[in-house]
Amino acid sequence: MKKSSFVYGSILMTAMNFIIAFIGFSYDVLLSNLIGAEAMGLFQMSMSVLMIFMIITTAGVPMAVSQLVAQENSKNHKENVYQILKFSIILNFILSIVLSFILVCLSNPISEKIFKNRNMLQSIYFLVPIIIIISINSVIRGYYYGLKKVGVASVSEIINNVSRFLIVLGFLHYSYPVELEFGVLVAICGISIGEFFGLIWLILAYKRENKKSSYPCYIQLNSIDILNQIIKIAGPLTITGY
Repeated sequence: MKKSSFVYGSILMTAMNFIIAFIGFSYDVLLSNLIGAEAMGLFQMSMSVLMIFMIITTAGVPMAVSQLVAQENSKNHKENVYQILKFSIILNFILSIVLSFILVCLSNPISEKIFKNRNMLQSIYFLVPIIIIISINSVIRGYYYGLKKVGVASVSEIINNVSRFLIVLGFLHYSYPVELEFGVLVAICGISIGEFFGLIWLILAYKRENKKSSYPCYIQLNSIDILNQIIKIAGPLTITGY
């Protein structure tokens, strides 16, 4: 049973990843055609900045959540699973706020001294909501991976990509031709739009699956225990990511 479940999960994940990769590739090609090569270059530069600031909340913590959720779920400690998810969302939200504040403070040096391009300044400001939404999304997806519910997490990725594909490309096509800075900002805002719709799906899926669940008042794991375990798992992964 476990073997067939593993095989099914692997096939499903492979198929979902192929769909996501195909949509992402098509999106990049069409986006480049609509906003131009220079705007696409600025967009990719902004994404490189985003990735540096996202490593903490998307590399280490979600993996730790998956491992801890899988561990507690195997023991049927549903109250601990809920506590891990709740604490991790709060933790990642706080981390994302701190990282966003640091990013805004460093926006001028990044745009003027590192990339030597003032056009990036506005783009950097628009990265803030992306950091917050992706940080929360990554935790909830990690929770579903820990429960081995690959389909829920993968569908959220597909919704993310499809909504961004339709809304951003549709808007750019309607507004074509677009100015350089406007095209970059629309492309960056598209990430927030896609992640927002993906988050809505994850929240609805969670509420649907847990609407009849009740958790005991007694919690075996407290916040300090969860934090210590997350640091042990996430620390090395975050360092490796950097």
